[in-house]
This record gives sequence, C-alpha cells and structure tokens, in this order.
Amino acid sequence: MSAFYVGTDHINAMLTILQHTGYNSGRNGYWIDKPTRAQLTDLGKVLIAENLKSLEYRYPTDPDNKHNGGEVEGFTYEPDLRVMSDMSTRTMSDLFLCYEYQACEHDAFEQSWAQRIVNGAIKSIARRNPEQKHISAWPYQRDKKQPKMVLLSEPA
Repeated sequence: MSAFYVGTDHINAMLTILQHTGYNSGRNGYWIDKPTRAQLTDLGKVLIAENLKSLEYRYPTDPDNKHNGGEVEGFTYEPDLRVMSDMSTRTMSDLFLCYEYQACEHDAFEQSWAQRIVNGAIKSIARRNPEQKHISAWPYQRDKKQPKMVLLSEPA
C-alpha cells in the first residue's frame, strides 16, 4: 500500500459535506446536525493529523515526509461553495473513501475519531442516493483559477 497527504482542498470539501449532513462527535457518540465553523476547523485538524500519522507510519525514514505540525495548527476551515451543488453522491463518497485509504496506514486508525467520521459520512451520503455504487477514490483539488470554489467532472 501507499499513502499521501490529501491536502486542504480535499479536507475542506469533506468538511463542507459534513457541514450539510452533520457528523458523529466521536467523543461521546452524539450527532452534531449543524456544526459551526470552529467545530469544522477542529475536525479538519483531526483529519489532517490522522493523515499525517499514516504517512509517518508508512514512510518513517523518508526525509520528504517530515511534517512540523504546521499543516494541522495552521488549518482553518474554508467552505467550498460548489461541493454540495456540483458533486454527485458518488463523488462525495469518494472524497471520504480516498481520505480513508490515505489515513489508514497506522495501527490506531480503525479506532480513531477520523474513522468514525468517515463511516458516518458515507452512511449519510448514501441516504441521499441509496442506489449509487461506490468506486475507487482519488484526491480532490479545487481549480486554482476559481479560488475557494470547485469544479469537478464526473468519472468516466
């Protein structure tokens, strides 16, 4: 297996979906229906930290894989204005599946809050269109010509 850092565009797209679907708080199992920007920023930091743990576990001696925590501490949630209107439920699910694949390399991931978030998000998204099948997932990046907005094409 391999792993890579999915990046803040990908994390922000995931969080934008969670802003609309809600998520399991992970701490004591209660559901947060309408998360605040601060809650989503905190959640984004958790998701980034899990992704970085996976990289460090998978590639412990790679000098290009040393992170100083700046990715986590410097993160602030920025809603992606087109995610909910332009993405299919399949693409939304793929964002979470891709993240899971990149963050699952370390031994503690299966019991992590990030894993519970991914599982809950996929279930929430599936309720939007239960007939949709999931396909393999890869990273998401926004079009740099359109700051803080996203254009995605559907997989062929």
